Amino acid sequence: MLTPDEFDSWCSRQNLSLLARKTLANIRSKEPARRVGGGRKNVSGFYPSKKMGQTIQFEFHKVELPFIYSLEHDEDVLEFYDQPPAFKINYQGASGRNIGFFYTPDFFVIRTNSAGWVECKTLSELKSLIVKHPHRYSKGEDLKWYSPPASEHAAQFGFDFHIQSDDQINWVLYRNITFLEDYYRNRVDSIDPNQTQLIKAIIQEQPGITLRELLYKANKVSADEIYQLIATEKIYVDLKASLLVEPERCRVFCDQLSETTYNLMISSHTTVDSISSPVINLISNTPINWDGQSYNVVQIGHTEITLRATEGDFIDLPVSEFENKIRQGKITASQLQQSNCNDDQIKSILLRASSKDLEEANHRYRSIEPILLGQALENSTVSERTLRDWLSKYRQAQQKFGYGYIGLLSCSNKKGNRNRKLPQQTLELIDKFITQAYETHKQKRKYEVYGAFNNACVSAGISPDQIPSYKTFINEIKRHSGWEQTRSREGHRAAYPQKPFGSNA
Repeated sequence: MLTPDEFDSWCSRQNLSLLARKTLANIRSKEPARRVGGGRKNVSGFYPSKKMGQTIQFEFHKVELPFIYSLEHDEDVLEFYDQPPAFKINYQGASGRNIGFFYTPDFFVIRTNSAGWVECKTLSELKSLIVKHPHRYSKGEDLKWYSPPASEHAAQFGFDFHIQSDDQINWVLYRNITFLEDYYRNRVDSIDPNQTQLIKAIIQEQPGITLRELLYKANKVSADEIYQLIATEKIYVDLKASLLVEPERCRVFCDQLSETTYNLMISSHTTVDSISSPVINLISNTPINWDGQSYNVVQIGHTEITLRATEGDFIDLPVSEFENKIRQGKITASQLQQSNCNDDQIKSILLRASSKDLEEANHRYRSIEPILLGQALENSTVSERTLRDWLSKYRQAQQKFGYGYIGLLSCSNKKGNRNRKLPQQTLELIDKFITQAYETHKQKRKYEVYGAFNNACVSAGISPDQIPSYKTFINEIKRHSGWEQTRSREGHRAAYPQKPFGSNA
């Protein structure tokens, strides 16, 4: 939700009148005007909105619940309120008689550059209403539905009025919400926090794990509990993209930010695995193939790129022409470009990244994405110098890690604070579980050991907010890494390459 200062700033940007500000302030401060209840055909309930920090009522799961979900995950939406205060509308009935009454809309939505009321109806309802009340409902040439008297009321404040019908709903989202509807009816979260920690530990170990694999790995947690975590967004699935009834296609993340990061990481992956690949890492000494001849990239300037042929001849090409030839497939990578980094190093960097680091990297990626796709930049607020810097870091990371996204993380080159701030009792308990549960020939997975450690913390009287996160636990395991840890888990042969020089062990 907006802070008081942010709200005042938003109102100023919209040039709202004093009346409009008072109307908005009233909507934001009031409880819902009515409590909803489902009829025989409707399924009402409560959606746990993180954006609003409260539960949002819905009266009809077929239209209102999918709409709420869309509002929750739309970056353009700043706030939304269910059942805002009623207002009076006036219109002429079909008989010609003037009608006026107080009407309660379903929602009020505040967006980055607009605000207004929303009414949710099914298409069949609207087709019936336009016949019964032709002056209250209409359909425009753009095939959208309107309520002229409600729009007239909204216009006096500089707001809008929108009718949301079920034919605008994403049907993958609708099927998922129908699947989860039982979990939305009850506002009580009855899942054991330790079970939630265990599930999150599994997902952190493998971001983007499929729902099928999660259900299999979390065999001590019921499927109902996992679905409740999805419904309450304690864990995140993009319900608009994949069906829960197809768990092998459905990917699970700790939160939406992790899902966005995962998708951008995949997009930034180097796929240069053949001579015909169009992907080229633009850094010095990159080998390329052009018209059957081999070249190396010698220098990358602001306007020109210098190439050197195998025979030693130099060629200068405008950057725009070079990029066009890449898109046309005339210039390709001439050999496999290997990554010098393994998955553990990449995972370590991502685990070290804070939410702020990830949000910043996502912004940087979206800023340079048009350039990566060979498109023209439009209305960019980032300077050319900064964009060139981000592009350089992206391409260097593609060469080094295989994923350009890593280069956009501010934390990727930071060593971080190595001072441990955990209480001695907690450190001793962590050491115990690492040496007695993790560093054994049974080769238990990290999240399994963390789950047991988490339970032990609760038994030891450590408050939930003082229990180290899964990320911290993993970092402690890494402090123990090396020859002894590998020998304990995998045996002498596997640990031999890590054996200390001069050791007889």
